[in-house]
Amino acid sequence: MVSRINILKKSQKAVNQQFRYKNTLMRSPIDYTMLERRVLYKLSEEIKKRFQTNSLSDRDSWKNLIFRFSNKDLAIIGGQKNYKKTFDSILGLTDRTIVQYGENEQGQLVFGGYHWISSFEYNETTKDYVIRVSPELYDYVIDITEKYTSLDLYVAIRLKSKYTQKFYEIGSMCDNDNQFFEQEAPHRQLKNRVIEMSMDAFRSVFGLSELRMPKTHKLIHKEIYTRFEQARIKVIKKAQTELYTLYKNHESNIWFDYLPGEREGRGRNGGSPKKIFFFFYTYEHPKSTIEEEDRPFAEGDISLNPFASETEEKTLTANTQSKKNTQTALKTFRRSTSKKSQYGITDWMAMGVPTCRTLIKALLDEYFHPMEVEYYIMQIDHEQKQCSESYAQVMQVFHQKLHQAKFENGNQAYRKKIIEDYVFQKNLQDYGWSIPPMNRH
Repeated sequence: MVSRINILKKSQKAVNQQFRYKNTLMRSPIDYTMLERRVLYKLSEEIKKRFQTNSLSDRDSWKNLIFRFSNKDLAIIGGQKNYKKTFDSILGLTDRTIVQYGENEQGQLVFGGYHWISSFEYNETTKDYVIRVSPELYDYVIDITEKYTSLDLYVAIRLKSKYTQKFYEIGSMCDNDNQFFEQEAPHRQLKNRVIEMSMDAFRSVFGLSELRMPKTHKLIHKEIYTRFEQARIKVIKKAQTELYTLYKNHESNIWFDYLPGEREGRGRNGGSPKKIFFFFYTYEHPKSTIEEEDRPFAEGDISLNPFASETEEKTLTANTQSKKNTQTALKTFRRSTSKKSQYGITDWMAMGVPTCRTLIKALLDEYFHPMEVEYYIMQIDHEQKQCSESYAQVMQVFHQKLHQAKFENGNQAYRKKIIEDYVFQKNLQDYGWSIPPMNRH
């Protein structure tokens, strides 16, 4: 890696060289390796230079463009010791279909598949790597008058992960086209350089969801990192660390922070978020002018706020505080359980009706699917209207069951079964009522 960086620094072809991509290309799903993308970065820079030097705006001239790479160019892309891998990446791109989604003039969705490289030859005598570029790239790399993004070759070609590459591309878009995706609520005003992505959009763009050809349904790539925590660690956190390290070393002008939105489903943290907010920062627009605070979010920091309006900010702050209160109450509940303290109905009632209901829902979220949670909450709410001690009764039977050794040592399926069969059907009968399992038919 050191030798490749030194080559980059010495090469006038790499330092401070800008190239451009049309934003629709940036939004396309990842369907390439990190090294393949480096090849495309270098090729894009060469295309731009040739275009500017020769003023090749005519499509006929464009079709005849052939590029020659040297061993030095390959060393810039993959390092001096990785000629074979870089060679294979270039060769592989001749057979690689780039998936592209767009819209026609009628606003209809259009699917496209094309190659960046139409042919590739290696001349053993001259040691030249001869690349012919596909004419379809004209609309995405050359003929760009609006909604395009400039990227720095020196930064882009150094990134070590295809996910970091994509985050760098998205971050570079922010000043030109802040709305990377259409928001669910367009009337809301996000802060500058903040991008809102639904989980579906995030998984699509980063190549985590299954991708198939529209007509034939042929599998392009399988779904990976199905759990959000996997994607957070393997994709988001890894890319954040790499970009932030380069930023602190003054080798990149972009890094990002992130905030998961409202969660749904079950799990220790309440399931997967419905959306994610990404905050992109630069030297001109840092996260904080205080050096110690110009860093990724850490526990105890003031919560990140993506919204520009004061109303949205107050709402986010209130929601954040509510979640903190719930987490604190849950910790207290679990401590009482682990110590086998003798809690009773009056103790739970003293916590207040809203707190008890919030805790019950939080507990249910850990073991049941959203529809099941909704079912049990409706049943409990109905009983609470008949008897003001119902929430406290549910808290009590949960408390009694959670500290039992069999429950603590059981797996998730076993615990769920115990709650269905015993907590809600048998234990609640001590108070004169019960809840049957949800009818799934």
